[in-house]
Amino acid sequence: AGDYVSEEVWYRVIQIVINRDDVQGYAAKTVFEALQAPACHENMVKVGGYILGEFGNLIAGDQRSAPIVQFQLLHSKYHLCSPMTRALLLSTYVKFVNLFPEVKSVVQDVFRQHSNLRSADAELQQRASEYLQLSIIASTDVLATVLEEMPSFPERESSILAVLKKKKPGRVPENEIRTAHNSVNHQTDTTTTTHTTPQPTSNNTATDLLLLVG
Repeated sequence: AGDYVSEEVWYRVIQIVINRDDVQGYAAKTVFEALQAPACHENMVKVGGYILGEFGNLIAGDQRSAPIVQFQLLHSKYHLCSPMTRALLLSTYVKFVNLFPEVKSVVQDVFRQHSNLRSADAELQQRASEYLQLSIIASTDVLATVLEEMPSFPERESSILAVLKKKKPGRVPENEIRTAHNSVNHQTDTTTTTHTTPQPTSNNTATDLLLLVG
């Protein structure tokens, strides 16, 4: 269903999962299973990369979804994706360094490869180089601070849901999508734009995830 899932829908899924402790494990398991499909839509890779980077530890106890398995699954999609999604995946990989110390050397090898590669995308090369240096130089405590889990979106504002409420089905203007995208930018910046989502029901959360994975 990826071709029929607009950008604002997967942003909304991210917001809901971050705000709901009770669905985070379910979401991680669902996206992990969806990513195993041979033909996986790029929107699913985006959501999978984001959610596993934040909550992959919740399913890491199962050998079928062990840290190295999660990493290899995500990285198998890397070269099939656009530069924007590749950048998100690199951010997920550095999150894995903090979440799963046992895969640190494997992740560093990937960063090293992409920082030395003569890539057509200088931003990706720069990002890989910076993440490599961060993973080498930073102490465990510093990594934990810089790469800590995203906080819940405050309830006082929800740019995504405001757009969804005031628009009929159809494309949201590009400037509004750009504003919404900033709320879930998967970076390690120390400042975060605050956006929120109302508290949905569990059924709504499950419906959104099922819509996304098709």
